Amino acid sequence: MNFGIEFIAFRYVGFSRGATPSHRLLARNIMPADVARANLIAATRADLGYDIFHIGPETPLTQSDIAQAVTDPYGVVERHWPGSAEALRAAGVKLKFDDFWPVTRTDRAKRVLGWRPEATFETYLRSIGWDGRAA
Repeated sequence: MNFGIEFIAFRYVGFSRGATPSHRLLARNIMPADVARANLIAATRADLGYDIFHIGPETPLTQSDIAQAVTDPYGVVERHWPGSAEALRAAGVKLKFDDFWPVTRTDRAKRVLGWRPEATFETYLRSIGWDGRAA
């Protein structure tokens, strides 16, 4: 902090439209309520000074997952969430490569702010009938 000026910058991924979670929570979007919570946490903290936080969905995806998603998007989700490919297909979700990027690491926001998104891809999967067990 220089000259007593406090500055917090958030770098957001895309925002989900509306209040209903979708498969875009995989990597691409975050729910507005989660963004609002991150802002409220930062606004009420007096100890931050100057910092930058990435605010996005919680995802285990890696760069190699993104590369695989070009040809096998359902294989990627199946590896991380066994049984999810069937649930997504049953719900009529057509996964595309651009659903898998950009992957934003939110570790700093979790560690420093104590923030993490409440709406996740897993909560979306459960809303469409996925039970978390392999088929």
